[in-house]
Amino acid sequence: MRKHIERVFFAFETNLIPIIVAVVASYVLVAPTQFREIHRVFAQRLAVLQTQPMTADNPALWSAVTTSLYTLGGLIVLSILLWLSCRANFYDPNLDDPKLADRKAAESKVAPGALRFVSLGLAGLPFLAMAIGLYAASSSGGAIDEIKKLLTKIKETILLDTGFDPALAPAAAADWAEKMASYNIILLGGAIVFVLLGLLLVFLLSRLENSARADALGRVMTNGYVALAATVIFLGLCALYASQSGAVATRVSAVPILLMFAALSLVVVNYLAVQSGGVGRLVVWLLATVAVVFSLFDFTNNHRVRRVPYAAQAAATMPDLSDIFENWYKARTDQSKFPERYPIYIVAAQGGGIYAAMHAAHFLSYMQARCPNFSHHLFAISGVSGGSVGAAAFAAAMKDAEQRGGVKIPDKGCVDRGGEDDPAINAVQALDGDFWSPLQAMWLFPDLLQQFLPVRVEIFDRARALEHGLEASWERIVTQNDLYGPRVQDKTANTMAEPFLSLWPQGFDKSLFTPALVLNTTEVYTGRRRLISPFTFEGLTDLRFFPISCKSDGKIESLPLSTAAVLSARFPWITPSGWYYDPSQTGECTSPEKSVTKLSDGGYFESSGVATALDLAHSLKTIIDQRGMNVDIKLVILTSGGFASDPADGLDEALDPIRTMLNASEARGYIEVGRADRADFAKAAAQSGAVLKVRLEEHGYPLPLGWSLSDVTRYLIQYQTGELNSCERKKGPRQASPTLDLNTSSCVISDIVGQLKHQ
Repeated sequence: MRKHIERVFFAFETNLIPIIVAVVASYVLVAPTQFREIHRVFAQRLAVLQTQPMTADNPALWSAVTTSLYTLGGLIVLSILLWLSCRANFYDPNLDDPKLADRKAAESKVAPGALRFVSLGLAGLPFLAMAIGLYAASSSGGAIDEIKKLLTKIKETILLDTGFDPALAPAAAADWAEKMASYNIILLGGAIVFVLLGLLLVFLLSRLENSARADALGRVMTNGYVALAATVIFLGLCALYASQSGAVATRVSAVPILLMFAALSLVVVNYLAVQSGGVGRLVVWLLATVAVVFSLFDFTNNHRVRRVPYAAQAAATMPDLSDIFENWYKARTDQSKFPERYPIYIVAAQGGGIYAAMHAAHFLSYMQARCPNFSHHLFAISGVSGGSVGAAAFAAAMKDAEQRGGVKIPDKGCVDRGGEDDPAINAVQALDGDFWSPLQAMWLFPDLLQQFLPVRVEIFDRARALEHGLEASWERIVTQNDLYGPRVQDKTANTMAEPFLSLWPQGFDKSLFTPALVLNTTEVYTGRRRLISPFTFEGLTDLRFFPISCKSDGKIESLPLSTAAVLSARFPWITPSGWYYDPSQTGECTSPEKSVTKLSDGGYFESSGVATALDLAHSLKTIIDQRGMNVDIKLVILTSGGFASDPADGLDEALDPIRTMLNASEARGYIEVGRADRADFAKAAAQSGAVLKVRLEEHGYPLPLGWSLSDVTRYLIQYQTGELNSCERKKGPRQASPTLDLNTSSCVISDIVGQLKHQ
């Protein structure tokens, strides 16, 4: 019995590398919410085809076809390589008769059937994981019915806005919603299809188990030339993904990229660790040691904060809020319309990756369309993580509109209904893209290669994939729309790629429609906030500010707007912390003392952005009181609920400290949301509605934490950030507390319209 057990375990021990690769790849296909959202994107591409003409020149059709082929091809290649690797791992080249090597090894060391079970089981695992992932991405029947209703409302409104026949609009909208919601059936059907394909592949491979061709292929896997070819392909993909700014990765998509990486890793690592003998295992240990040593001595940290030339003359120090607020207030052209109290707004935009970015961009854009004077009264946005990205997109849209004369204040401040032709809609359209695939490609290929290089290669930094993706998306949107007329043909600078301070070319205090961005980051070494802002302020606590500009070889450099936004969105493991030399002493970008500051996601300190918003509001109130200004401060909070209550068990000893840390940082955000009602500016407000809280809820499935959104998720966010949803004021969805009362967006929009509309 003991010998039999040892022979069974030997089958698993010898195939440890294929097992690890198969299990890790399968876990990624199933578990992360971002990959479940990617599965929804795939299914919705197919669902959308029902609403479009099926012609050969339809790009959506070919996009769906190529993605399907890439995915299926990647699964087949990985499965076959797993099967072949298991066979090759039992081939002993030292035996006298190579033709009998597999058989002799199996008979002498492996229990009958163990090799067959492991090899065929691993071959079918990727298909099974894909099926489970598709199933996990689906929703229950009740949730889908709710999604259909919401989609119908959205589509009917869009049809009516475009002049569609009101009598036919409800039926047309319902038909469209039914087709869009069929993605859920596609997910369930796809799960069944992938299970059947996996079983078919396993059956075919089982028929080849004892064939001479299978033995020959197994021996090929032991050839070093195969591993060398895989290494060359890996290096080629590193160069490709690092040089293409995400264009290739977006076309290939995330799942095939993951499968390609798993296949290449399997071939190379399995050859070195198992098939090449002692020399290969020595190479593996050397590579692991090199990676650890280079990391310990910080040779591989290529995540330096990116800076670009800044043509404007930078001030010696950042202006203080007390010096510029009064000038900003005097520049408001509609003060006479508000004889009692002039409302100014601060928005706190929560963290949460792309869904938080879209939430902020949608709400701010709709509010601007509803009240074109909103941005004239919007003083600042305190953004965290994804909220910073959405805030940056809105500010960029308003800066472009302001420079091009694309925004004007109507006589009554607000209009009866927000339209889709407002220039602020650029903010939403610019975020409607796949930012995850380039980030993942850079992470798995160039940024992984960096771990084995003693020289920092900054173009391998995966965070730059997200930055360049935002810039490319902005360029695409601005050059394709016709909101600014002749600008479509202009070759002007890309606002998202321009220096942060270029948002306010004449200075922030002279800007009429572009709000201040106060983006939150967290210092790695101290845990304190470090704010990226066009001005400094004191607040309630000691605040630190990011040095916007510095000198390099006598020239001024500054961080781009995309870098500033992504620097706030360096959330755990996905985007790395960024570092820079502190220029506070000399003003030089490269400090002689090499004093390094590292920054991570602002959500580590506080996830809602409210803490910084309250600090800013406190400073503003002090200035307003001291100078007797006729101003009311309003705080708008974009959030998604209350304290987490869903328990996550398993690996308690190892993971509980991490769970506690992450949940505590999120909990602080909700504490700050509750504390806002008791802030000094709220108590002193002359009118009600000083603190307005907008909730974003889940419908049908959890909101995905990542950088890619499906169409349906985007529509659900759109529904919750306009006036389609009925006004509802209630407690937070996960906590009953009077300090955390949250409203639908229609309630808050109605309140703001009441505050900004005038005769």
